[in-house]
Amino acid sequence: MFIWNCYPKNHNELYGEYFAEYSVAKETLTIKAGGTFRQEVIFKGNNQTDLSEGKWQYKSDKGYILFDEHYMSILNGFGELNPDYKKPLKDSTSYLPVGKYFRCISIGTAENVLYLKKNKYSNFCVNKIFE
Repeated sequence: MFIWNCYPKNHNELYGEYFAEYSVAKETLTIKAGGTFRQEVIFKGNNQTDLSEGKWQYKSDKGYILFDEHYMSILNGFGELNPDYKKPLKDSTSYLPVGKYFRCISIGTAENVLYLKKNKYSNFCVNKIFE
């Protein structure tokens, strides 16, 4: 079992591309300097692509990243497709945990959507999580 033992202390470590693949889609999440993000979702089966861009903040004292109302929550609380994923989350943010294990950085949870940072250690990270 792979255990995330800490979280990044500096928001600069978060910059880059992350990937996730789960039952209904695969995603690329790009965390940019300056506090913006880009989310690309490709749905399995029909290859429909949806894009979203918005703002993010990192709470380094807690190890959580906050996305504004433009973040698309593709899955509902039961791990199924959220039919309203395109609707902005008015007056709300998505609050996801950030984990770090050696050079592997993740955003989210394995129970729902787990984004892994793309780097030369990505295969190591995927193998450790799913072994």
